[in-house]
Amino acid sequence: MREDLVGDDSLIGAMSKTDLRNEDHWDEMRVMPCEEAGFLCEPTQLSLTSLGGRSKRMINYSVRNYQNRTVSEIMRGPGPVGLLRTVAGGYGRWLPRFAMRRHPLLWWVDRAALRRMAARS
Repeated sequence: MREDLVGDDSLIGAMSKTDLRNEDHWDEMRVMPCEEAGFLCEPTQLSLTSLGGRSKRMINYSVRNYQNRTVSEIMRGPGPVGLLRTVAGGYGRWLPRFAMRRHPLLWWVDRAALRRMAARS
């Protein structure tokens, strides 16, 4: 379940904190924060092109949200051994459980994300 995962940092962190087992083996001390680390995001200008890019980014974040929910449930159960090669391989099982959030902007991006995910299942 790693080849098509949108943002694998959460999964890598979870696998590190569980020593490649399920969440029953979670240990915060296995991963320590780096105080000097940072994040750089270039500002964008307000334009139709930038709005299109932001829209795609929001949809990707929504896909990531649904994927993380799937991965979290697997990590609570069998752990990494239960992960598929692709997340899309499990969409048929997981998509019926997902609902769009109520906030109008989030509803729209969730709808687009779920449609994209359904097309890839």
